[in-house]
Order: sequence, then C-alpha cells, then structure tokens
Amino acid sequence: IGLDAAYKLATMGTSVVALACRTLDKAERAKREILQRAADEGKTIDPNDVECFECDLASLASVRKFARDVGGPVDALALNAGVEYSGDPTVHRTEDGFEETIGVNHLGHFLLANLLLPKLEASSAAHPRIVVTSSEVHDPSSPGGSVGKGATLGDLSGMERAGKSFEMISGEEFDADKAYKDSKLCNMLFAYELERRLEAAGSKITVNSFGPGLITRTGLFRH
Repeated sequence: IGLDAAYKLATMGTSVVALACRTLDKAERAKREILQRAADEGKTIDPNDVECFECDLASLASVRKFARDVGGPVDALALNAGVEYSGDPTVHRTEDGFEETIGVNHLGHFLLANLLLPKLEASSAAHPRIVVTSSEVHDPSSPGGSVGKGATLGDLSGMERAGKSFEMISGEEFDADKAYKDSKLCNMLFAYELERRLEAAGSKITVNSFGPGLITRTGLFRH
C-alpha cells in the first residue's frame, strides 16, 4: 500500500516524495522499484524527486531523527507502517520497551504525526493532509474483527499498571491477534481526535483514516 501510494504521488510530478522506511536499504530498494515501474509504464520520474530516509517506528529516536532530517514544508503525511504477530505467544518489544504491535502501529505514528504538524501547517496546499492506514478489524462487528477476541482498550489498566512494560492496553493476557486489532482501534481514535483538535484550533490540516480491505500479498501476513 505504501509503495503504491508513493509511486502514484511520484508520477504526479508535483512534489518530492520522501520514502520513510525501516532501514535506508529498504528505502533505496523501494526507490528503485518505483523508478523501474515508471520506466516499464512509460512514465517519467525525476530521481531527485524521490528521497530516501530511515525511519524505524520501533525506535522513537529514529522517528525523531527523521522528523528533523526530512525537508519541509510537508503537504501530505501517509502513516502506513504495520506489524502483526498473530499466533505468536512471544511479546515482542520496541527499542524503547513498548509491546511492538502497539509501539509500531500506533505510538510511532502518533509521535511522527505530532512532530511533523508544524511542517504540515507550513504547507501552501489548501488542505495539507494526514492519512492513516487502519483496518476494518478495529470494529468487533466486522467480519475480520469478529474472529477471535474483538478490539477493545478497556479502561487502559494495562498501561496504567505497567507503564511502557504493558503487554495489552486493556490489561488482559497477551493475545497477538487482539493486539493488532487494538492497534487499529488506536489508529481510528487517533485520527478522529487529531481531526477534532485541529479543527477546533482552526488548522487547515485534514485527517482521514481508511481500511484497505484484506491485503494478503504483503509481509504483514508473514506470521
């Protein structure tokens, strides 16, 4: 999804696309794929208009560095990274000690969006935008969300009791599949609340979240 979005933005020819990937190598690989696809389809992209950055959402220091290094102003921010460990009983941790599903899918994006708000506000676009890739599974009544435990953040007792060492936000026993659903619920709540706050402040930034449907041809399904 992120690669396709970057390709479409690059072929518009109206702006510079910053590829923020987990490693610089992955970003450079994505750039090569974008340029090759453009050549195969007879489209022209200036290589200088596709920039490569490292932005590992499992490291808040990496997120902060990217936010400092990327140029501005910013017209659009696509928050699309995601990890899922369904079926894995191991609690994976980010560099900062957070449960990785929530840490990458929500907390890393949350920090990145907040750090880039000034650069979005500086955009000359009529409506600079933030777009959050969520999932239908945030809704327990959806076909995907109703399989297994449904998303719920409960009373946030997991975070309240354990701080950054929480396993589940709701405080229940760890369930990797539910952690993914919870992270998508966090995405939705973040998008709604950020939009509300920006609108109340008179900001021209708009925030949208979407569910892309069942996407099985990506690394997200490796587990």
